[in-house]
Amino acid sequence: MSNWELIMPGGGLTALGMGGIVLSYGGIAHTFIDGLHALSGLLFFLGLIFLSTGILDGGVSTSNRTKATVLVVISIVLAFGAAGFIGSIVTQALIKEGIEVLSVDNLSRGHRLAIAEGTTFYRISIGDGPALEKLFEQFKVDAVIHLAGFNQVGESVENPALYYSNNLRDGLTLLEAMHRCGISKMIFSSSAAVYGTPNQTPISEEHPIVPMNPYGDTKARMENALFWYGQAYGFQ
Repeated sequence: MSNWELIMPGGGLTALGMGGIVLSYGGIAHTFIDGLHALSGLLFFLGLIFLSTGILDGGVSTSNRTKATVLVVISIVLAFGAAGFIGSIVTQALIKEGIEVLSVDNLSRGHRLAIAEGTTFYRISIGDGPALEKLFEQFKVDAVIHLAGFNQVGESVENPALYYSNNLRDGLTLLEAMHRCGISKMIFSSSAAVYGTPNQTPISEEHPIVPMNPYGDTKARMENALFWYGQAYGFQ
């Protein structure tokens, strides 16, 4: 594996790969590494950087470690599902980097106490189109992080209507509100459940998309919607 390193101005974010993968993020590194979803929070943050800049100079080396400075210019990030486990960690990471975050959650499954300090909280559902548009119009939102999907496979089999309404219908409502308000950058929390029973492990992104339950199906359908919104409207 090639060695690589990304350094935020001020040294806030560092990602290293040296024959394996070691990821660290300031003082929050151990939270990501030891947490239930070990790399998820940091990967979301990396995705946000790439969406915000669109350009990464250098950064890949087959010999000596190469450093690449990434300039991030972001006004406001809106995080849906901010009262959940991953949402609260991602929000804390963004705030630590000096990025203004609006935390949104309907608290149907999240916890109010999980909302990070230093952020403004709005109790809104992703399915409430008018409320979303009002929020988007009130603030200059640069990017949206969507972590507000339900995620229990067994529950999705027992109650598929709940998952198709929240994960798919309401997710599409969020996409449409973004489109109407001119916001085109989203980090979407998908799932390995879109691949069904894997043909091999580790699973590559080239693996066929064959979800075997409603949860995985709703995630796959949202991925498809994002692809076509990208083709038609320039979503990233």
